[in-house]
Amino acid sequence: MLDFQRIVFICMDNTSGSIMAESIFNSVMEQLAPEQQIGVCSRGLVVLFPEPLNPGVVQVLEENHLKISKEHSEEITVRDVAGGGTLLLCMTDREKKMTKERFPTALNLYTLSEFAGEQGEVRMPFGKDLEAYGEIFERMDMLVKLTVQRLQSAARKQEDKEIIFGKTEGKAEINNDSIR
Repeated sequence: MLDFQRIVFICMDNTSGSIMAESIFNSVMEQLAPEQQIGVCSRGLVVLFPEPLNPGVVQVLEENHLKISKEHSEEITVRDVAGGGTLLLCMTDREKKMTKERFPTALNLYTLSEFAGEQGEVRMPFGKDLEAYGEIFERMDMLVKLTVQRLQSAARKQEDKEIIFGKTEGKAEINNDSIR
């Protein structure tokens, strides 16, 4: 998918939003052919020690039969943002700004909504009831699926260009058969 080998979902503490996005993304990837799959992880900007995941998030994910990849939060590192082959997706504009300040050379940095082509941010309903977490799950599910569609669409366009122009030693050649 595109030129990304991996996606890193980022939230403030890696106990809620990024975990939810990662779990949804992994469930979508399971439905795709192996050659269409892409690696994914989640990280937090402020993780002083490994914290347990938000119980509301865990419950909503379990109710939707989604797997959770870890039990504790992990902090984002230089290794997570290195290279142009990683897509960095934050939950909020503030987290995007903090990521850019902390890693000024980071490429491919967006909010999840922004990359999915939607407005607004994904704000977790801390302190609210399970119904509020369910509503955030529904929004996150839509945004992650739009993200996957965008990645697939871009990959198809890239494949179409390669078919039309051919790919030989880094030079484009016109395939006369495709022009007729």
